[in-house]
Amino acid sequence: MLPMPLRSTRCLAAALLLALGACGKDGIADIASDRGFQGGKAYPVHPPRGERKKVRRTGAVAMQSDPIECNGAGEVVHANVQMHISAPQGAIVGGTCLLRLVNVDLVANDGVVMDGGQLVMVGGSIKAQGVGIRAKGEARVELTGVEIEGATGIEASDRSRITTEGGRIKGSGAALAARGQAKVVLQGTPLEGPMAKDETTQVTVVDAPNGESD
Repeated sequence: MLPMPLRSTRCLAAALLLALGACGKDGIADIASDRGFQGGKAYPVHPPRGERKKVRRTGAVAMQSDPIECNGAGEVVHANVQMHISAPQGAIVGGTCLLRLVNVDLVANDGVVMDGGQLVMVGGSIKAQGVGIRAKGEARVELTGVEIEGATGIEASDRSRITTEGGRIKGSGAALAARGQAKVVLQGTPLEGPMAKDETTQVTVVDAPNGESD
């Protein structure tokens, strides 16, 4: 048990923070984990509001009706979660926003739909009834050890760039559909299903299981 003076001091400090509005529902935990809070002084460590990073991390199964949204600038991070999303799209990415998924298993009608922006995904999977990942515009996709499954695994168009390492891409209709000036690099990523591409589209297969390079 803490000595009475020390315990009283801590209670007074907590009460003062609540009175000043510094602590909300989770404010005390947030301040305690904020490296900028030292010696009773809080220093702003977040970027400007337009650039703020949104981080959500949980080990539970998340059931939600709204898609993950990553638009404009900034970064959105999800890690160590199974996400079942009933919206038409599991995630919507646009602008220059970075969506980072780490060990996330995403289940949705269409997985990740991108018009610009960037998707960096490490581990985990995407299971979709329609398309696993649809990338258009200037979208950038980096996948490491990710399993994609859908009617179409990955669809790339316009000037999008797709890079994969490991994992697999499965499509009942097409594992990969690429057109326009899109560029796709598959490093040790097997395609389970047909590949369809335009003559103008560059698809490079490196260290595929069958040893092919296109």
